[in-house]
Order: sequence, then structure tokens, then C-alpha cells
Amino acid sequence: MDTDTPESPRYRHPDVCGMDVPILYRDDALVVVEKPSGMLVHRSQGSRDPVTVMTFVRDVVGAHVHPVHRLDRQTSGLLIVALTKDASRILFDSFQRGRVAKRYLAMVHGQPPRQGRIDTPLLKHNGAWQEALTEFVTLQGHPDCSLLLVTPTQGRRHQIRRHFQGIGHPLFGDDQYGHPDGADRLALHACELQFPHPASGDIMSFASALPADLCDISQ
Repeated sequence: MDTDTPESPRYRHPDVCGMDVPILYRDDALVVVEKPSGMLVHRSQGSRDPVTVMTFVRDVVGAHVHPVHRLDRQTSGLLIVALTKDASRILFDSFQRGRVAKRYLAMVHGQPPRQGRIDTPLLKHNGAWQEALTEFVTLQGHPDCSLLLVTPTQGRRHQIRRHFQGIGHPLFGDDQYGHPDGADRLALHACELQFPHPASGDIMSFASALPADLCDISQ
């Protein structure tokens, strides 16, 4: 018998087509989830997805929820969803003030240096340039495929993907900034997240392991 309930950590929405959205933490102010690759954070213009992370969490908690930040559809990993307007405002301010630390695991083509900094401004759609800094450490380096721990100082649109394309090491599965390589998904996973709780101010830390489907890319 299926014992999943809306309170269980792997509650499955009937319209998610088999996707699980593990809930790692929940209190009165926020929820932290592990977003699967392929699911939108929230509906966008032209999308017809029956379920997004936002609608999933809304159905689990039985109340309106508020977005705080986003991950691309094909990026997996840690995501905060606010449960109140005040929590959303405070968390958004923490992101703006650089009080939120995020790290990603990325699989890239080729073998970058053991560590490095990519300090290349990125162009916005309106023609303005934005400061952008990405630091990385190579965890496993091979001539054809390397696993990196990546720390973006800012959260510019597609910052990690654009920066590694710019140094000649595009991410696996990135057809927009790389080239078709047969990967089933974008090889980018939000693996570490640290932020001050919007109510107590306590530092909250979360970690998420490399998903099995990304482990397969390096085989």
C-alpha cells in the first residue's frame, strides 16, 4: 500500500509524471526542497507544465507560497520556497545583500585547471554589462570530462553556463551554450545552500549529493 502523504518527505503529486520533490526542511516560514531536473520552479510565459515546484509545495502545505530564487528547468538541487510574504521579503533581501552562499556541482567538457576564477562581465538583454565572478575547484579531472565544485559570487542569468562556455569548457547537456553531446540533462546541481533564517537569523545549512544521473555522465 502507498503510504505517501502530503506530510511525508517524498510526497508525489499525481501530475508530476513520476518526479519526486524531496522536502529537506519545513517550518512556518519556509521549505527547502531538492528540485529535480526537468521541473520548472514556477510557470513562465508559454509553458504548459501541469506541476511546478511552486504548485507542488503549495499542494503539500495547503497554502499559498512565495518564490525566493530560481533554478533553470534542467538544473537540479536545493531551492528555498517561502511560506509567508515577510519571509519572502527577508530572504530576497538576503540574496540581494550577498548573505546567501550557494555552491554547485558541474560536469564540464575537458579538463580545466585544478582551481580558478572566472571574472568576466556578462551582457544583459538590455545591452548593459553586469559584474560576474565564478570560482571553481576541480574535484575529478579527466581529459574528456571533469567534475567541478563551483561558487558563483553573483546570480546572473546562466552565469555558470556562460562562464564555462567562455573558457572552452561548456557543461555537459548544455545545448544553448555548448554543443549537443548526448547527455540527457544539463550537468548542473545546486549542492550547498547556506542562509540566515528569516525569523530567527540562525544560519541554515543544507547539502545535496550529486544525483545518480549525473554520475552516469562521467562513466
